[in-house]
Amino acid sequence: PAYSVRQMSQVLGKALGKVLRVVDIPPPAHVPMLVQAGLSPSFAEAVAELYACLASGRVRPRGDRQLAGTTTLDATVAEILARPA
Repeated sequence: PAYSVRQMSQVLGKALGKVLRVVDIPPPAHVPMLVQAGLSPSFAEAVAELYACLASGRVRPRGDRQLAGTTTLDATVAEILARPA
């Protein structure tokens, strides 16, 4: 199933026992925010370029092949959080 960013933040926040806020970062701030989050400047630029390509439609799925899993987001988050750090 497909989940929105807000749905994912609600599930993760519930599992962590915290309220998480989704904050939309404007494109000009992508690289600085990614660097602030710990990415190297060159990797941050590559990720920001990927975001831009996805947003503009330059990069999009091709073909008709679709795979859908059956594991819920709640189950996935619980499994990941149960793993040792």
